[in-house]
Amino acid sequence: MTETATEFEVFSANLRRSVFSIYDRLVTHQGSVSCCGYIRSCDRRVVAVSSDDSFLAWSSEADVLLLYIGKSLDENGAVSERSKVHPIVLPFDTVYPSSDQHSQYWLRKIYCRSRVTALCFGNVSLNQVTSPLGFGRGVRLKDHTNAVLLAVGLECGAIRIYSAVTGKFLIDLLDHRGAVEDLTFSPRYSLWHSMLLSCSRDSTLKLWDLYDGGNMFRTLKGHMTGEYVVCCAWSSNGLWAASGGTDRRLIVWRTRCWSIHRRTKMHRNCIVDCEFSPDSALLVSCSSDSTAIVFDHIKGCPLVTLRHELPVPLTSYHCATNRHRVNGLSFSSDGEHIVTICSDNNMRIWNISSPQFPCKIVPMRNATSVCYFKNGTSIAVCSHRGTLEIRSAPMSVQRLSAICRKVLRSTFCLEMLRQCLLPKELHSYLEYGELLLFEDCRPILPCPSECRRQNGGASN
Repeated sequence: MTETATEFEVFSANLRRSVFSIYDRLVTHQGSVSCCGYIRSCDRRVVAVSSDDSFLAWSSEADVLLLYIGKSLDENGAVSERSKVHPIVLPFDTVYPSSDQHSQYWLRKIYCRSRVTALCFGNVSLNQVTSPLGFGRGVRLKDHTNAVLLAVGLECGAIRIYSAVTGKFLIDLLDHRGAVEDLTFSPRYSLWHSMLLSCSRDSTLKLWDLYDGGNMFRTLKGHMTGEYVVCCAWSSNGLWAASGGTDRRLIVWRTRCWSIHRRTKMHRNCIVDCEFSPDSALLVSCSSDSTAIVFDHIKGCPLVTLRHELPVPLTSYHCATNRHRVNGLSFSSDGEHIVTICSDNNMRIWNISSPQFPCKIVPMRNATSVCYFKNGTSIAVCSHRGTLEIRSAPMSVQRLSAICRKVLRSTFCLEMLRQCLLPKELHSYLEYGELLLFEDCRPILPCPSECRRQNGGASN
C-alpha cells in the first residue's frame, strides 16, 4: 500500500511539473497565453499598391520583393537605362494600369535579408539638408519635395526604406524589438506629413519622421504588455489612427496629441487587420472569429457585422483556430465596397449599402493579403506561394447623396456638421444611420460583464 501511494505521489508530482513547464514555456515564448491564438504562417506574403496605382510590390519569396513600376518613362529617365531592369508582360487577366501604348512596365527584384512581414507605399517630403548625408541616395534632387518611398517591415524588427522609382535602398529604421507586423504612411496633405507609423510584436507602435532622416520620435503604448500589435491604420484626413492586436482591443488614437480616443473590445479573437473608410467616418476591422465589423469610431458604436460563417458562432475560443478566419481586408476608394479574404479559400466583396450577404464571392486559395487599387477597378491578391493575381472589382454608379456625404465627412468634422441646421433625417444619413436598419447584421457584442469592464477604460 505504501509503495502504491509513493508511486502515485511521484506520478502526480511529475505530471504537475510537466504542466507547469508547458505553461511557463508558453508564457515565456509568446509573452502571454492569448498570443498562442495568433500564429501567422511563415508562408504569408503581403502586397501593397501606391496611391496613384503606379507602383505595385509583393513578396514573391520569404525575403524577396518584386517591385512593379507602371509609370511611363520620361525623356530624362525616371528609370535610367543603366539600371538592371527588363520590361515584362504581366500574366494577368486584367490589363494594368494604362492604355497608353508608349507606357513601359518594369519589374525589379529586391533582396531584404530577412522575412518580409509588412509593406507600404508613401508620398513623403525629404529634407534637402539631410538628403546629401545619405538618406536621399538614389532619389533625384527634384524628387526631394515629393518622393515615393517603399517601407518594408521585416521579421527581425527592422524597417527598410527603398526608393520606389529606382528601387535603391535608402535607410534602415531600427528600434522595434519584435517582428514588424504592419506599416502605414501619413496622408499626403495632413498635419503629420512624411510620417510613418509601425506596429510590432513588442506590444508598441512607433512614429518615424522621414523628413528628419527617419528619426523615431514617439512610442505609443496602449495594448496589453506581452501582446502582439498586429495592424495599424491612418485615416485619410490625418486626424485618427487605429491599431489592433492579439488582446482583441481596437484602439483609436487622436493624432493631434496621440492620446487614446477610444478602446473597444468587439471581437472574440485576434484582430488581424483594420482600415478607415475614404471619408474617415468609419473604421472596419477583421478578426479570426470569422467576422469583420464596421465601426463608427467617433460615436463609439458598432454598425454592421460582415459574417463569413452562418450561423455566427456564439463562442470563439481565443487559442483555437477555425475554417473561417478573416485574414485581411481593404476598402475601395469610393467607400462603397469592402473586400475580405478568408481561410475558407474565398474572397468576398461586400457592398456597404446591403451588408447582409456579399455581392460577389470569388474562389481564392490560400490568399494571405489583399489590396484595392486606388482607381477602384481592380483588386490585388497575394497567395502564400508568392503568386499575385489581379481581379476585376465590381463597380457601380455612385448616388449623388453618397458622393455628397463623402465630401462633407472628408472636409468637416462631425461636431461641425451637427451644429448645422439640417433635417434630422439628413443628420442621420451623414452619420451612416441607415446601417442600423439591418437588424440581422447587428454585431454580437461580448457579455454585459465584459462590456462593463470595457467601458470602464473605454476612453481617456
